[in-house]
Amino acid sequence: MSKVHVFIKDLAQGEVDTLILLLEAAGVPADEIVLVDEVEPPTEDCQEDVFVFLLTPETIASAAAQEAISKVPNGGRRAICIWPDGAVDELPPPAATKFSYSTVSWNAERLRAAIADDDTTCFEKPSGETIVPPETERNECE
Repeated sequence: MSKVHVFIKDLAQGEVDTLILLLEAAGVPADEIVLVDEVEPPTEDCQEDVFVFLLTPETIASAAAQEAISKVPNGGRRAICIWPDGAVDELPPPAATKFSYSTVSWNAERLRAAIADDDTTCFEKPSGETIVPPETERNECE
């Protein structure tokens, strides 16, 4: 399994703790979860790495978090944004819309599918209602 990097900047410790519990419920082993406060440049072996962002009001308003989300796709990594449990229905912030691999509600099964490296994407509002997937431009490998 790939490493799952949890972006913790702008999160309270309780939010980090509950997010880790959700990741574990989604099948991510504790030793595969890495807490980070920035997105480093890609390494040669990072292609299976996943970065998770909790879409709290603070994270949505944070320029640092939005910039971090935009850096994730470099090197083939995937950004997954998660709505907190009980969040109000709204659309994800622009960086999440443009750069995230999936945006999921607080649901371990949907998160498990998004983390699995099997081309499953999921775009949802906090209620679980489906959002139309964003138009993305893909560059063909040569």
